[in-house]
Amino acid sequence: MMQLIALEAQNRLRADRPVVVVVTRKKCGAAERAVRAFSAAATALEVDAIAMDADEPDNLSFLDELGVLHVPDCLLFARGVVIGRSAGARDEEDA
Repeated sequence: MMQLIALEAQNRLRADRPVVVVVTRKKCGAAERAVRAFSAAATALEVDAIAMDADEPDNLSFLDELGVLHVPDCLLFARGVVIGRSAGARDEEDA
């Protein structure tokens, strides 16, 4: 899964193809599991998946705009609009 900063992610989210965004944090086991689970789910659904680090200063404002309160958090975008959200995943079946 590609790790992007806010500006890159915002450009990617406006595309026609749906995008799964996983908000993660370094050295967080739950976030690492969520990245694996949502990445596998995105591949199965044939959509793009990216990760954003909640501790990256360049991401803070954008993540606040999105209302991200938990890490890991997963958002599904279509043409720049959030159409689904899940706060974490325990395994691939949850994703």
